[in-house]
Amino acid sequence: MFFVNSYLGPKVIMIKQMGCDMMKFLYIFLVVMIAYSISVEVLLHRDGRTFYWNVFWDLFQRGIWEIFGQHDDETMKGKYLRPKYTPV
Repeated sequence: MFFVNSYLGPKVIMIKQMGCDMMKFLYIFLVVMIAYSISVEVLLHRDGRTFYWNVFWDLFQRGIWEIFGQHDDETMKGKYLRPKYTPV
């Protein structure tokens, strides 16, 4: 429909190509965000945690908020950090 119009046709094609480029970017962004979230979770909870189903949502939230600069103060203060070889 818009491909016939000489004014809107190129814009529709450009928006379609931009959408494809955006999907490629989002795919790479999600891979990097998931890798970062998992690595931070492993470093913060070295003693191990029991598995719970909300861990996926927590990983997603941690990645999104930390990318935009909002860090969880409770975790970063060292409440959960304990050196591996210190006496309890």
